[in-house]
Amino acid sequence: MKTEFSCVVFPAMAILSTLSVVAQTPTSISPARDPHADRSSPPFSSPPDVYSGISGPGAPVEGDGYGGYRTGRDGVMYKGNAPLKPGWLPLGDKAKGTSVRDGLLPPLRPLWELHLRDTIIKLAPDGMYYMTGSSGDNIWDRNDGVELWRSADLKKWDYLGLVWSVDKDGTFQKKLRYVWAPEIHFIGKDVLLALCMSGGHGGGTFILKSTTGKPEGPYANPLANDPTTSGGIDATLFQDDDGKVYFTNGGGGSIRLLKPD
Repeated sequence: MKTEFSCVVFPAMAILSTLSVVAQTPTSISPARDPHADRSSPPFSSPPDVYSGISGPGAPVEGDGYGGYRTGRDGVMYKGNAPLKPGWLPLGDKAKGTSVRDGLLPPLRPLWELHLRDTIIKLAPDGMYYMTGSSGDNIWDRNDGVELWRSADLKKWDYLGLVWSVDKDGTFQKKLRYVWAPEIHFIGKDVLLALCMSGGHGGGTFILKSTTGKPEGPYANPLANDPTTSGGIDATLFQDDDGKVYFTNGGGGSIRLLKPD
């Protein structure tokens, strides 16, 4: 029986998220800009030692996994075991585990110590699970592309790296920089990414297709002239029982039937 998971393993709030620092007096850093501003010059508002554009391999969970990240325009809040970065704020009481303590949720525990939001896990035809999502220290400030992880048992995850890079593989996306909510989909023999980018003029949702048929890519836009597919955020693909494939995004205000190719 096929099993799929989406956006329930590492929600944005910290009880299931994951790791990182002890409290320290914040240093002065540039605040994140309005995500609708043109970020083409300069591309980032903060240096990489404050906000990395990738999340990296991650690590096995230690203890109950409580704590984690909270990110936004106001910066990064964190409680966990990862190295301290300048300017990060303590998480405080924003994740106390009260839902578990009060019996509203079972004693949930993260699958993997990793900073990842908008998470999606898909079972592929090769029998392996593939995981991706919004990665990097703060997706409101910078992001380097789409990262991918693979697991045989949902317990140990191998890092496949940056399978689509804004700098190396992007075209119009280079001036946008914010990769949000990428999803991996296995449809027929195709491996597809549905994703969105914000933070600059011309942002929106689009689809990428693996040119090798492998989850690790490389990926390219299958549409002529390399356009966005629509505006908005949070793109997704759905294959119906009759084999037809549909594309929608955000609040589902529009839906598109895809051609077989």
